[in-house]
Amino acid sequence: MRFHQARLARLMLFGPLIGGLGCHGEGVTTRPTDTAKSSRPAAGAAMCDGREGCRVLQTREVHTRPGDALQVIQLGFRRPTDAGDDVVRCDRREYWLVRPAGKKLLAIDCEQQWGADNPGPAETTVEDHRMTFRYLEHGSNDTCDTYTATVDLLSFRIETEQRLTGEAAGPGCVNMRPLHMPITPGDGAANRPLVTLHSEGLPIQE
Repeated sequence: MRFHQARLARLMLFGPLIGGLGCHGEGVTTRPTDTAKSSRPAAGAAMCDGREGCRVLQTREVHTRPGDALQVIQLGFRRPTDAGDDVVRCDRREYWLVRPAGKKLLAIDCEQQWGADNPGPAETTVEDHRMTFRYLEHGSNDTCDTYTATVDLLSFRIETEQRLTGEAAGPGCVNMRPLHMPITPGDGAANRPLVTLHSEGLPIQE
């Protein structure tokens, strides 16, 4: 299997689900924003201070009720130019929840998967005050694992989650079945994201 096709596999596997999460009436109050146009443009930039190779990929503002605004900020980090091993080639992405009480780390993934059993990318959507992660990872021996989690951004807790494992078939997965892998949610500190996408976690770049 050629793992640079993981993005295509993810889109074919989750495309119908993501398509169903569009705007449904007035309850949807989120919008992707250009960082330069954000009402709080300095938030993402400040989070990159002192972190080599850091850049702000996206800022999403979540307005749940008057006077209560949250932000989901996605940071990106380029892999080392001399990266040799597949796992080191990860262009890491961090998803942070920024609120008046402070910031908390939601999850970490890689822009694309390099090699079997290494961390891969997630698709994310934000609707009202909930964020959904849909993650696909290709394993050795033509296997594949998926993980879906919905996070309540107000309470900073995982509402629902499901891990499945199956067999790779072209760009998708078949014969999916539950994957029992109890993982304790993190508290949102810099090295303890709330959601663990890759089963072995992914280190933070200081």
